[in-house]
Amino acid sequence: MKLHKLLIFIISLIIFNATSPYIIKLEALKKTINKKKQYLINAGDIHFGANNLPGYKHPKLERKKIADINKKHAQAFFNFTKKFSKKDCLFILEDTYNYQGKLKYLKKNLENTKKINQNHNFSNCMSFINDHCQKNKISIKNIEFRQGLGEFMNNKINAKEFLIDFIFIINEIKKYNDGKILNKYYSQLIKDLYKKSGKLIKILLNNKNKYFKELTSKITEKEGLTFLTDYFKLIDARIVHTIFVNKNKKYIFLCAGYRHIENINPVLTSINYKKTFSKQTHHLVPTNVGSYQKNVMALK
Repeated sequence: MKLHKLLIFIISLIIFNATSPYIIKLEALKKTINKKKQYLINAGDIHFGANNLPGYKHPKLERKKIADINKKHAQAFFNFTKKFSKKDCLFILEDTYNYQGKLKYLKKNLENTKKINQNHNFSNCMSFINDHCQKNKISIKNIEFRQGLGEFMNNKINAKEFLIDFIFIINEIKKYNDGKILNKYYSQLIKDLYKKSGKLIKILLNNKNKYFKELTSKITEKEGLTFLTDYFKLIDARIVHTIFVNKNKKYIFLCAGYRHIENINPVLTSINYKKTFSKQTHHLVPTNVGSYQKNVMALK
């Protein structure tokens, strides 16, 4: 990319950042692959949109208005990406409605939930992006697999069913073969998980037919939080792997949680990605009504 085009690219990011109240962090990284530049555009917490969680009700806004705000924000993102050729782009999405695990019933349930929410004039920002990519035949990779853990903690499935998902993602990551540096990173994530949560994993394996509420007396709050933290990091491995294997894409848009982006940045740096743009934006917290209203007004 010539210097003037690079400047246009950076300016576009700055302008988009200034008009995007629901992105906590926006940044771009670049890497030269086979003498060609690849750009990774990270949109941190874009999936929160006007609501932190599906079903979240803001005291001042009705569901339809929340959906409209989400749609406007997603449209702003689409407009930003229009300047790039579709064949050159890949979107990596952390979309809660697109389950990428092994529990078939859960995938069907989430698809039905998405339809119900859309019929009731409610949808999150990530869903709009996902639908836009599918409709316009833009390459997309959904990487979310953790819904099974949510089902387990809500006592909808037992430990045996959750372990199907757990073992599936562990085995998937073990099969990645992305070079010495990344293979070591993947291996360390798994080692840390088993080292710090070995006791909890053993409890699950020995009580497969029990539900979460039946196991809370065996697991301390600290043990549970440690497991959640390290289990959630497995999605970082999926993100990094997806970026690594898509060397043919000139622009990769990562729409994921701010913390995931922070986690993978040192890993990407270790394989020669360099940051060209970084901007911290608004911190949108559901309980922070003043900040929320300020961000909503920015879209009007």
